[in-house]
Amino acid sequence: MKKLKIEDFVDKIIQGDSIKIMKKIPEESINMIITSPPYNVGIQYTDWNDNLPEKEYWDWTDKWMYMANKCLKKDGRIAVNIPVIGNNPEMKKSNKYLFHLPQYLSIIKKYFMLRECITWIKSYAEYDENVFCGGNTAWGSYLSASEPYCRSFSEFIIVAHKENSKLQHNGISDITKDEFLKYTKNVWFFPSEVDRTHPAPFPKQLPYRLIKLYTYVDDLVMDPFAGRGTTLLVCKEHKRKYIGIEISKEYYNMAKNELNQELLF
Repeated sequence: MKKLKIEDFVDKIIQGDSIKIMKKIPEESINMIITSPPYNVGIQYTDWNDNLPEKEYWDWTDKWMYMANKCLKKDGRIAVNIPVIGNNPEMKKSNKYLFHLPQYLSIIKKYFMLRECITWIKSYAEYDENVFCGGNTAWGSYLSASEPYCRSFSEFIIVAHKENSKLQHNGISDITKDEFLKYTKNVWFFPSEVDRTHPAPFPKQLPYRLIKLYTYVDDLVMDPFAGRGTTLLVCKEHKRKYIGIEISKEYYNMAKNELNQELLF
């Protein structure tokens, strides 16, 4: 069997297991990884169990992070969108919450150098704390100190690099002054995705900001959990090369169909 070159993967979405596919991608060939992996919170995906035992989930996370490191260039960056908390299927409901950030940070630090932890506030209005995306049903004990819970209107985006914090190749940055001033704040305000053709979509603003801030035009961006292809679509629209991997045949076909269309941001 011939040895695969990076050109065999560029500007394609591949259907299959991300760890197995990343093993086939030539080492140190990717400029940036932008992704949002399964959160292990019981979402009904096709072809993926989102209710793994805790140890199994973190072992799997470690494996794909290791392969991500192998794929990235020495000055490559990775951005991972994660929730604040997740569910622990092994514990009773009242004690099931797991804080994802410390676990993800501990694994990412094994393979990368941390550079940012951006808080994404799911809000339509940057300066109005009452305008959020999501339901307004109180969690826990209503109007009582008995057992209240906070509603989740935020997520994290962990950004790290492999070895070199500064890009070692020349390129063209297409970020505007206003975008740069806005995106270099570590709190980002933009709404969540309303199109539910995928059970866990994220809005185009998320990869758009990361692509503009951390990559040059024509850089190669990979999303190993491509879903319906949001990251790939933004790459296509803004002159970045891309590689997508998606385990679900249904979501793979959805992304493949959308990538054949010319869409405007």
